[in-house]
Amino acid sequence: MSQKSDQLTRRGMLRATAAALGASWIPIGIVSRAHAAGGASTPPDFPANIELYRKVYENWAGEIRVDDVWTCVPRSPAQVVAVVNWAHAHGWVVRPRGFKHGWAPLTVTTQGTGVDTMMLVDTTRHLTAMKILSTGPGAAGASRPVRRWMPSWLTWKRRDSA
Repeated sequence: MSQKSDQLTRRGMLRATAAALGASWIPIGIVSRAHAAGGASTPPDFPANIELYRKVYENWAGEIRVDDVWTCVPRSPAQVVAVVNWAHAHGWVVRPRGFKHGWAPLTVTTQGTGVDTMMLVDTTRHLTAMKILSTGPGAAGASRPVRRWMPSWLTWKRRDSA
């Protein structure tokens, strides 16, 4: 018969570690609108129905990292329009934020210049589908000059032509 001891078992250690980590878990790098209002001024008159927070921007390679970038999460194209109209009226710049898989400082510069009047629009949470609205003459596609440089074996045929 084995006698129960007061020693910590491997399973007990894992449970204690998981409980400690679970109790102290805090999303790192995100400051909500309510918490940001205490330390820094929130964007003036920003639409109240759109989620807004300050977040660390870091590209996937870690080469570009800027703290406290205002980020909003619109749920619909209409909310994106509301953000862009708000930005225009208040002199802010709007930039899309996807999964940050780029090296070029097109969204945020390595120096973080201009972030105090820049709003990132997170397109990864709710704006996740596309719909083609037109296939007519104004629709996206290769223009005639581009077609001129294409190889001769690559032919273009419009749907409406026979």
